[in-house]
Amino acid sequence: MNVATAAREATAQKLPRYVVTAGGLLWRRRAGQFFVCLVSSPDRRFSVIPRARVQEDERLSDAAVRVVREITGFVGKPEKQLARAASADGEIACLFLMACADDPRFESAARKMSATWVPIERAFDLLATPSERAVLRRAAAALSSPIDPELPFEIDDVPAPATAAAARAR
Repeated sequence: MNVATAAREATAQKLPRYVVTAGGLLWRRRAGQFFVCLVSSPDRRFSVIPRARVQEDERLSDAAVRVVREITGFVGKPEKQLARAASADGEIACLFLMACADDPRFESAARKMSATWVPIERAFDLLATPSERAVLRRAAAALSSPIDPELPFEIDDVPAPATAAAARAR
């Protein structure tokens, strides 16, 4: 092995590997109050905003719809992108605010997690991390002002593999 090949391999080993996830915070309004759908962790110690890995060449908003339906059993319509961030452990997460369709609930594939509707004010106490509480604050602000469904998402809705490649290039 020559020096150039050894240098490339050493550099490649140091580059972080990114996993792109998408999900969403489902909301609905009942009796004049906003409710959000959270899922409990498998050990039920805390609640999280549903998200999971994006499939190859899947658009982020399409992945969010699929993931939320698979985890919660509810169909959501993405209205606004709430967060897009990379974590130190190599995850790029994209979360959407999603209106819950009035369709009947589907059977959830994630049987270890249970979906629960809670008033948005109570959700702050249930979420596990400060970053998820920040996403919830953005959702609460967005819900307090009208959302125009004709407006594009704040950040381009690009296929996930391109997002991961761009993040690795930085």
